[in-house]
Amino acid sequence: MKVHLTAIGGTGMGALAGLLVESGEEVRGSDKPLYPPMSDLLHELKIPLAEGYATENLEWNPDVVVLGNTCGKDHVEYLEAQRRGIPVVSFPQLLGDRFLAKRHSIVVAGTHGKTTTTSLLAYLLTKAGLEPGYLVGGIPLDFGRSFSVGQAPYFVVEGDEYDSACFDKEPKFVHYRPQTVILTGIEFDHADIYADMDAVIAAFTKLIDAIPEDGLLLVSCDSDVAMRLAKRARCRVEAYAVSSTSDNADVLSTRKLVMPLDWYGSYERLGGGRQRLNISFGEQSLGSVELTLKGAHNMANTLAAVGVAYRLGVGMETASDALSNFSGIARRQQVRGVVNNITVIDDFAHHPTAIRETLKALQHRRGNLVAVFEPRSATSRRKVFEKIFPEALAVADRVVLAPIFAPEKIPAEDRLDLDSVLAGIHARGKEAALLPNADAIAEELAASLVPGDTVVVMSSGGFDGLHEKLLDGLRHNAPANRRRSSDSPKRLDPEEALEVATEAAREVAHILREGFRQTIAIERKDGAEIVTEYDRKAEALLVEKLHARFPDHRIIGEEGGTQGAPGDHRPTWYLDPIDGTTNFARHIPWYAISIALEVKGRLRVGLVLAPENRWELSAVRGGGALLNGHPIRVSDGEDLRRSLLGTGFPYERKDFDNTEHLHNALQSARGVRRMGTASLDCLAVACGWLDGYWEYRLRPWDVAAGALLVEEAGGRVTLTDGKPFDLHKGDIVATNGHIHEQLLVMLRRGKQPPENTGR
Repeated sequence: MKVHLTAIGGTGMGALAGLLVESGEEVRGSDKPLYPPMSDLLHELKIPLAEGYATENLEWNPDVVVLGNTCGKDHVEYLEAQRRGIPVVSFPQLLGDRFLAKRHSIVVAGTHGKTTTTSLLAYLLTKAGLEPGYLVGGIPLDFGRSFSVGQAPYFVVEGDEYDSACFDKEPKFVHYRPQTVILTGIEFDHADIYADMDAVIAAFTKLIDAIPEDGLLLVSCDSDVAMRLAKRARCRVEAYAVSSTSDNADVLSTRKLVMPLDWYGSYERLGGGRQRLNISFGEQSLGSVELTLKGAHNMANTLAAVGVAYRLGVGMETASDALSNFSGIARRQQVRGVVNNITVIDDFAHHPTAIRETLKALQHRRGNLVAVFEPRSATSRRKVFEKIFPEALAVADRVVLAPIFAPEKIPAEDRLDLDSVLAGIHARGKEAALLPNADAIAEELAASLVPGDTVVVMSSGGFDGLHEKLLDGLRHNAPANRRRSSDSPKRLDPEEALEVATEAAREVAHILREGFRQTIAIERKDGAEIVTEYDRKAEALLVEKLHARFPDHRIIGEEGGTQGAPGDHRPTWYLDPIDGTTNFARHIPWYAISIALEVKGRLRVGLVLAPENRWELSAVRGGGALLNGHPIRVSDGEDLRRSLLGTGFPYERKDFDNTEHLHNALQSARGVRRMGTASLDCLAVACGWLDGYWEYRLRPWDVAAGALLVEEAGGRVTLTDGKPFDLHKGDIVATNGHIHEQLLVMLRRGKQPPENTGR
């Protein structure tokens, strides 16, 4: 068969060309001028390449023309093929018909992690001697190529939800005849072809519906959308999830209470840049694997690949031996070079979630973590993620932005506002700059980086060769003897801060659990508020532990146990040793320890620990929220009338008691809960148990941790008048985001307190 590929230089098209050549087909192609690595690959495959598009390119009279999805219906070669009567197909259609029809097709789909998971699974099956076919959207370093025809029966293919061609608007993966599917999660992406999340879900629904009854779907528990969609599958469904071994020992049982769980992995960092993943299936421990991939997201990718391989007969010993030598994938946390102990890493991340997870995975390196980001993909150049990019990028210590790639191709009203992104990063207390081009970025970084720093260059394109320009600049700039100035602030590691706070809170929890079962002496303090000996004992222990590790930090506790001189420039801890003292004193098992860290006016770390429930809800700014190690999300309800709300009442009620708002809420919502513990109200919103919560006359320690947890779980937090949340104003509205404006409208109908200065 003679096949002509129009726009052959695309990642998928080039791989398809390789598969066709391996199968003995005669292949030619056309494209604009190409550059390495694709030009090198086509030369290696000995594929004749026409530079530019023209009617003459089809004079060799191919049997079929494969039209790349970047080509429109007015493309000269598409029109010429129609005139000549040559069949025109899309890349995924030919892949499905030619290579997948008679194979066991394993499709790896999802918004994130497709390339890594596909590479891992293809590598595992290859090392097990099964010789699978594969097509990957990147280049596994152990293979050197992104494709192989392999041997029957297995073929592993990266399943993209992007449309197939100008004449075929079905998602690519619809053509892939899935027998087994890994679904890594579903988020909004590809704003150039999908109008909203419903359209994205509709696309993935077609994939789920295509799996036969005797097939298998492995789905990530970390994606509520994917888990809901999996319920419609006709085939066997197995859920998977991972967590760090440093999390609470009850994490596995907690996750099983939250959702069904078949595959579970606990991971830990080892020396030498490696991680260990301990794998269980159901109640059975299967063993562990060690590999150099970093980050929770890559551990989840590994677990999914091992899960499918195990189902196909690959034993854990084989998997462990194979993965210990897995080299990774080009452009996925790929170290491009190290000069004078400054590391330059290349990564394909361009979606906020991918950016956040990539940066989190690299946070534990020594020195500062510098993120360099070029908005280049169709979605990243649009406003759709404008408010989310700052949180994701601010995981790094320093951020450098490049101009939007080809901005003229995005309508001005839809275009990403980089000034807004910069302002958002600055608001989070991080250094950020917008530089005009790759040369300026390389020059600036080469002059300012110091030994120990790590630079992550993130772009979905070539970024004008920035990686090599930066490495060259570092070689010539010789920063080996340069050191960070003495007046530069010492880097605060939020993960370390959370670890210290968690260890201290666990000690306090043990004391409180014992005290909860004793007779509790109650004292009165200001107004109607009470205090117990356990409040003071718990706060003293928290202050002692935090001050010992962070002597320069300011500590503000509810019971007056403070340390450190005041000053807005100091990182500040807010402690509520027993949030819900009345519940605790009356032996109601609904109280919590609440700890938060504020840096430069921005909440960075939040921890709420409920001793009686053994819940640990934690968050680091930009890293998501976790319940006992399990990522959580707010609810997805969009109608206030169907929402369950939470609220509370001030101790001093002479001039305001919140009852008018309560009455309005009972008329406007499905129901209202009053639990008496502000931090656990926020926890309930973050977990999706409540859809929203409001309260007045609070103190900073009441909601500091809870506010961050809700935001990191995907929710929204403001003051009751809709203004940005301020710890010191005394009121809060925390919701899933969808009902936020509706709740604010309801609150405006009621009486407001004379002033919001704290309870």
